[in-house]
Amino acid sequence: MRKAIISLLVLLSTSAFAQQVADADTISEMLEYCKDVAAEDGTGNKSMDEFLLNCVNEELASEDFKKIKMLPKL
Repeated sequence: MRKAIISLLVLLSTSAFAQQVADADTISEMLEYCKDVAAEDGTGNKSMDEFLLNCVNEELASEDFKKIKMLPKL
């Protein structure tokens, strides 16, 4: 019985921290939002691609999605 409870707790704790991969539509929406931010506020000292990747990853992280390594081709 004790092993079953411990196994259940381990399973629940690992699934609570697992991040999901965002679907293409979600990433596309976040990318469009980040393009709007860049147009309004600028990119600071970053290139547009670097700014967009950082922005999209911040948005993904705020929604508990895994970060991406490169921007999608649209």
